[in-house]
Amino acid sequence: MLANIVKERTGAKVRGIELSLLQRCGAHLASKTDIEESYASGKAAVENAVAGITDKMVGFECTREGGKYTCQTKLLNLTDVANTEKKVPLEWINKDHNGIEQGFIDYALPLIQGEPDLPKEDSLPRFAKLKKVLAK
Repeated sequence: MLANIVKERTGAKVRGIELSLLQRCGAHLASKTDIEESYASGKAAVENAVAGITDKMVGFECTREGGKYTCQTKLLNLTDVANTEKKVPLEWINKDHNGIEQGFIDYALPLIQGEPDLPKEDSLPRFAKLKKVLAK
């Protein structure tokens, strides 16, 4: 792994970072696609939970046919997805393992499209202010 090579050669502390880490730290920079898919997954999760469906996780079934990206929610069995990870295909990484190939760009580009229309105050995102209501 590249991180181990850097650590061995430099003595510097290194750690691998998941591709989703920056996304979680910069929710105010989410694309319109991110927001729409997040809303759809939350809606599907609530609807299925209210319907009594358990042991499922909301996932996505996406297509990129004819240059058009479409994505629909889909319920997945927890036993099929628990403790598994989906890795970035090696063919998306360049031969020197320090950059990406066109396949990754083709995959990721639809995911970062669209500028959301979000309220801001002083150029910062304005988040909802919730009232504390005790559940009975």
